Amino acid sequence: MHPIPLDAEAGDTTIKARIWTETTGVVARMEVSSSSEISGSDGDVNTVAANVTLTEAGWNEVTFDFGQPVSRFVGALGTESVVELNADTTYNVLTMFVDYENGLDAEDAAVGTPVTEETVYYIDDIRVGFGDPEYYVGADPEPGSDRQLFSAVRAAKDLKSQFAGVEDFGSGSTFDFEATDPNEVYDRVFSVTSGEEFGVNVGFVAFPVLGEGFAEGYEAFRFKASVPEIVEGIEIKLIGGSKESAAVIDGTFPGVTDLGNGWYDVIVPLSEFSYSSAIPSHTGYLIGAPGDYGTEQITLYFTDIKLEGTADNYPTSLSELVAEQSTDGSGDSSDSSAGSGLLGEFGGINFETPDGMSSSDYITDAFEGASVSIATDPTDADN
Repeated sequence: MHPIPLDAEAGDTTIKARIWTETTGVVARMEVSSSSEISGSDGDVNTVAANVTLTEAGWNEVTFDFGQPVSRFVGALGTESVVELNADTTYNVLTMFVDYENGLDAEDAAVGTPVTEETVYYIDDIRVGFGDPEYYVGADPEPGSDRQLFSAVRAAKDLKSQFAGVEDFGSGSTFDFEATDPNEVYDRVFSVTSGEEFGVNVGFVAFPVLGEGFAEGYEAFRFKASVPEIVEGIEIKLIGGSKESAAVIDGTFPGVTDLGNGWYDVIVPLSEFSYSSAIPSHTGYLIGAPGDYGTEQITLYFTDIKLEGTADNYPTSLSELVAEQSTDGSGDSSDSSAGSGLLGEFGGINFETPDGMSSSDYITDAFEGASVSIATDPTDADN
């Protein structure tokens, strides 16, 4: 079981989430605890609580800061106390209470305004607020699960660690991770513009520090690309480790389909990469245009980059791919829930973080009378 990597000394004290509510002014509480202490003699003595207030009707992006804990009733002590993060405690249980200040206390006495009718809240994208824990990278994915690297929908789904060490490797290429889609299809894209530091125009971007084994256990690398006509292919390299694994993709590759809106959807089975046996040692990836373009500067656009847990979508022919794939360009091509640097892609109440990081399998009720389920976004804006 993996711990939640809170570290007060390092200033790593925040957990972010998205919470949907019909009304404003709702107080949400998050608590972190140790499973071994809860079940032992220490009880909840080191459980730390943080509050936020939901200011918007609809989705709220919130940050719980356990470096600024709030008072809570400590059962092991029989009194209210502000409990701070303890460096000797392994926090691996997360509990959420929405509308915390309204209800009944342990003796059924009214607190605030008790709820008199069923109220539904939605919770999503629970994640640490200070980057991706390295131990999630390389964790064995569940069969068929995906890992989103760059989302076409919103930044919260990105694997944040890839942006820590972005490289042009001396080429002079420049990058814009908040670029505007020239085709006006996707909300989020990034651009790569070639540079001439090698004497000719070369355009690529490298993300070398995702972590050793970041692609291990997955079956395909998938992305969407929009490129100028002069560019006749895309090169992808898995980098780091003893050898690079490369794949050069052009229009004849069976995993390429023209979406008809200025974008191409590309699926590359990892087995198609050179030296695929070296994948467990790779620490990152490079993507861009193969070769050089002389004096002509080029700009490429990418989005919806992911590692897929299955290569079942990979066609045996281009015609099969065209028949199978949607061409409406609507958002990410599939959902991502495991191992994307979140504490949980699905919001839940009182879940632990076991190996494999599929939190949806570990959601349990935090208090009697509450129910928790995997839900559809009430705004239809996301999954």
